[in-house]
Parts: sequence; C-alpha cells; structure tokens
Amino acid sequence: MSQETSAPPAPGVFTHPRRWIAAAAAAWIASAVVLVLLGGDPLPLGDGHHAPWSTAERLTATTVVAVDLALLSVVVVLLTRRHPGRLMAGRGDMAGRARARGDLLLLAAYAVVAQIVGAVLGEQIGGTAISSHLAGSIHSSDATPTVGSVLAWVTFNVTAYVVVPLWWFARRGSLDRRWFHSHDRGTDVRVVLIVLVWESAFQMLVFGAAFFALTGRQMAVGSVIALIVSFLGTVLPTLVMVTALVVPLVLRASGSAATAVVCGGLAYTALHAFDGWTDYRSVTAAVLSVALLVLQYLLPGMFKALLTVRTGNVWVHAWAYHAVAPHVWADTPLMVRVFGVR
Repeated sequence: MSQETSAPPAPGVFTHPRRWIAAAAAAWIASAVVLVLLGGDPLPLGDGHHAPWSTAERLTATTVVAVDLALLSVVVVLLTRRHPGRLMAGRGDMAGRARARGDLLLLAAYAVVAQIVGAVLGEQIGGTAISSHLAGSIHSSDATPTVGSVLAWVTFNVTAYVVVPLWWFARRGSLDRRWFHSHDRGTDVRVVLIVLVWESAFQMLVFGAAFFALTGRQMAVGSVIALIVSFLGTVLPTLVMVTALVVPLVLRASGSAATAVVCGGLAYTALHAFDGWTDYRSVTAAVLSVALLVLQYLLPGMFKALLTVRTGNVWVHAWAYHAVAPHVWADTPLMVRVFGVR
C-alpha cells in the first residue's frame, strides 16, 4: 500500500505532536496530584451502590497499569516495525485536512449529545447513567444491574455509538473502510495473541480470584454472556467512535501518529464520562471524577489507538486489548449475578 499524498502542514491545533504528548503526560500527572490532594480513604465518590476506593489503591493500580502499557507498547512497536498498515498515517491534502477537522468537530458534538442523552435515559430506566461501561463493570465492582438495564445499555450504545455514526459518516464519505481490513494478517494475529496472553495474565492478578471462585458452568456460560454483552455494549462503540473515526480523522488532519494516539486516548476517556461510579453533584466530587477518568482511561485509550495506528486495522485492539482482556475476565462474575447463572 502506498503512502497518502502529503502536503505541507498548515498551522493548527493538530500540527504539534510533541505538545499533545506533553499535554497527555501533564494531564495524567495533574490527575494524580488532584487525587492525592482531594482524595480520602475511601474516596468521596459514588451513590452508595459501589465499593469504596482508597487514594492509595487507585494510585497504585493506575501506576501499575501505566508500567504494563509502556512495556506492551514497546512490544507492539517492535512487532509492527515493518507492518504496511503504518503507511496509512500519511497526511492528506489541504482540502482533506480541512474536511477532517470539520468531521472531528461534528463527531465531538454528536458524542457530547449522545453522552447526555444516555445519562438522562439511564437514570430514568435503571437509576444509573448509560455510558461506555456498564454499571458494575471493571471499576464499579459492587453494582449489579438488572437484565433490563443491561439490555437497555447494549441497545442504546449500539444505536448511538455504532449504527448512527457509521451510517452518517459513511453517507458523508468520511468513513475510510481500509481501516476495517487487515494489511498483514500474520503480524496482526501475532500482535493479538501476544498482547492478549500478556494482558490476560496481568488481568488474572486483578480479577482472577473472583473469576476462579465461580463453578465450571458459571465460568463457561458467564464468559459467553460477558463476551457478547461487552462486545456489543462497549467494544464495538469504542471501535467505531475511537479507532474507526477519531484516529483516522486525526491522522488525516495532522499526519501525526503521535497526535492520533493521544486524541484516541482522550476520546476513549470522554466516552466514559458518566460511568456508574462518577459523581458530579459537588465541585470536589466532579474534579475527582474527572481526575479518575483520566488516570483510568487515558493510557488504555492511547494503547488502543497505538494498536490501530501501528496495524491500520481497527479489529486488532478489539481482540487484543478489550473484548476478552479485560472484559471477559472482569465481567463474568457480574454477568453470572445479573443473569442468575447457576
């Protein structure tokens, strides 16, 4: 595959990749400082349905994840150093860049509206806002939604973050379908398997006790349910909104893989703005919620974007670092409770 035609960069927000990297690092560090200054034991968050976290627990967990992802990123870069999919990071012409910026503004506005609608609708249906993560998933471990609220969450997220944006941006001619195909199947499979095995081992250290406390039948049935529910409700929405739209559009606007990776991480973080544990009822709680969102989702989101940029294939992140690890390992006990698997 040949590299896209390049044009001299025009001044703009996307033309300074080092600033984006510095901003991401500053946001992560500032969020950690906020957590230390405002946090407590437990943190003053939640509505009484979620397990309390201490500041030390959150800082330790996010720091370990940061180290884990830094090491994995080196592995991915080495595995994909000759991958032809990387050539898709070329910069388009001036008109293409301007259109990509407009598409990004449109996508951001739509995502904000969808998040607000999901928050209001979720509160009315199940008492918890609909966001990228199901209440009780990953970071809000003690919440147990009903079957109805799970189905509502899946239905809303598939509609709002998969069907509508795919249809609209395809209709505008802004959806680049090359990102949905493998450009080096052998390397893509190796990346998926190595990252999946590595991350599964890591996730077992976190979620293994709850997973292996289940019976054999609960593990088998619950894992299938967790895979289906998480794939529809959070993996596909992330795939479409972040890796199929934000990452390619930023690459088209800037020609910078680093900028696309950072913007992918920011977009992934924003999609979790109303996760079940967040609390915006006071200034302190709101600031802590934003700080925790950055600490918990910015780096994982950047890693998903890195996988996409390095392979030119949006499906790599879904199978390597999302559907199974962490969601099957983390959410199987939750699905067993929700669906009454015995």
